[in-house]
Amino acid sequence: MVDEKSKAYHERYYKKHREVILEQQRAYRHTDAGEKVRKKADKRRKRRKVGEPLTPQQWGQVLEAFGYRCTYCGRDDIPIEQLTRDHRIPVERGGTESIENIVPACRTCNTKKGTKTEVEFRLELKKEAADGAI
Repeated sequence: MVDEKSKAYHERYYKKHREVILEQQRAYRHTDAGEKVRKKADKRRKRRKVGEPLTPQQWGQVLEAFGYRCTYCGRDDIPIEQLTRDHRIPVERGGTESIENIVPACRTCNTKKGTKTEVEFRLELKKEAADGAI
């Protein structure tokens, strides 16, 4: 525990050297180490916003609702353990961990989808199918 004398000293020091301290902090943020710290904090902040991951029971409900198949390619010969949880709206783009935002996807489709939304990815798949039909 910080004693009162020490606390008072640090407060006086900060008031006296505030501009220098702030400039050092700004400079640190632009270093690789500062960027790492910032990204980690952003990730924590985002995780708090999106909520808790699905429980195993909820994931089972999602799998059952989608017929234990990949949402995008429709393959149903994929072992359940290899179906991944995909976010319709990626967390990076404001999606949540809610059951409404999670769909089953094979690893290939999930990787290919990346940070696209479900709609964007489905349009891409349609375009690929149309290009392949020519």
